[in-house]
Amino acid sequence: MNNIQNVSWEQIAEWARRYSQYILVGVIFAVFVFYNIVITPQSPFKKSKSSNRSAGRIAWDITTEKPEKIFTGVLQGRSGDWYRLGVSTRASYSVRIDVSLYSVFNDDVAIGFLDIPESADFQYHEILFQIPTGTFSDIRFVLRGEGAPGLWSYTGVKLSEFALSRLNVSSKFEADRLMPTLAGNTEHIMKTFAAGKQISDSRVIFENSFTADADFIENIRVNTNEKSRQGSYVLELREKAGADSGNQDISIKRIILEPGEFGSDQDEWGNQSLTLPALLERGKEYTVSLKNTGGVSVKPILSPLEGLQGEALDDTNITAIVFGRYAYTDDSALLSGAKVEDFGGEILYSYSLSGEENDFFDLFDTEGSVRFDTKEKMIAGKQKGRTSFTYRFFTVRPFEKFMLAARQAGDNEKEVKLEYSFDNAFWREVPSTQEKNEPQIFSLTLSGNGNQNIVYIRASYNGEDKKTGSFGLDQLSVRAKLIRK
Repeated sequence: MNNIQNVSWEQIAEWARRYSQYILVGVIFAVFVFYNIVITPQSPFKKSKSSNRSAGRIAWDITTEKPEKIFTGVLQGRSGDWYRLGVSTRASYSVRIDVSLYSVFNDDVAIGFLDIPESADFQYHEILFQIPTGTFSDIRFVLRGEGAPGLWSYTGVKLSEFALSRLNVSSKFEADRLMPTLAGNTEHIMKTFAAGKQISDSRVIFENSFTADADFIENIRVNTNEKSRQGSYVLELREKAGADSGNQDISIKRIILEPGEFGSDQDEWGNQSLTLPALLERGKEYTVSLKNTGGVSVKPILSPLEGLQGEALDDTNITAIVFGRYAYTDDSALLSGAKVEDFGGEILYSYSLSGEENDFFDLFDTEGSVRFDTKEKMIAGKQKGRTSFTYRFFTVRPFEKFMLAARQAGDNEKEVKLEYSFDNAFWREVPSTQEKNEPQIFSLTLSGNGNQNIVYIRASYNGEDKKTGSFGLDQLSVRAKLIRK
């Protein structure tokens, strides 16, 4: 056998020309292996036909100038494959969007439509469809109008989520038997309040009482043309004590507005939003109030609210409270953004942090000072002992397998302690790893007993007390494989 050093470049070139087709096949195979094994991230579950999915948070508005949107290259299946298209939308006016499959040859095949009601909240919609014969890789949305293109009489459609999932079904009969997707979209309700009776405390700017029929407060709306440059204000939510209890009201949430904050950041009508994120218990009575701390020489005057969408206002409405309600199923709440999806082969529960204020309202319980940090876009707790926040994951159906992955915000050594519980009483620690100057990485896999559909996850501060600074999780996701009954 010739030594490799004795082979000339001419012989190598001749060999390459003779076997070029085999070399090409080998290169293509190598690229395929590299892309699918090295580049493409693997699912935490064994990959199956039903788990092929493309999803993402996007921002898309329909305008009079652009009444259509084509999602290019999102459909990777073959003729006969079944898919679910899931989107979250909202609109300023009730509209209909036609949805079709689109090809590079301009073939356009309708697969359904989306009726989007007027709402300030995102709502989930889905369409199940089978890929027809042809070469289709794009999905096309077109706003349906009464007149010619460019003359639509309505605008304001927004799309926040686009998910495309391949289903493990082979016929329309099987597709029709799939469980509709359960989506945890929250609903917001605004209630206006008239000026109350004369209050003896001269520091009080407004005070309103209500019985909760929602799950949380998001913000308070007031209208003032005065911008205070001096003194501080206290915005407070209190739970009212029973008439026969003899006890004082319980302070649930207090926010200090520093000089210059009250009366700033107004809209064109003079309305201002005062953030007051607080959880409520339905049926209980509460009072919300705003008062100065005594260092304000001139008491601000509230004007009637103006320009609030969907609200019939008059001269008596001086405050409004924006409440939030969770999506409920089987008398339990689904967290914001959580989904239960039937893929035919599997039923999966999924949840991930969104980096938005809804992450705070998804909390089941807190201890100590915990808030949503709008700058860091995460839940932040003070670095003091016994500070914690707890999630309650309700998977609707009992789970066969429950998987959690989370990451500490920052890189302080073993700063966060993560625990899990099935009853919110007995807790076990979630395993974690941490490299030097890197955040803690948490990972948990639980097997169900055939009946469990609730898991509590608690994050606690685990370091020395500090006067400043905060702790939290900048990533947290849950995925559970559910039992099909």
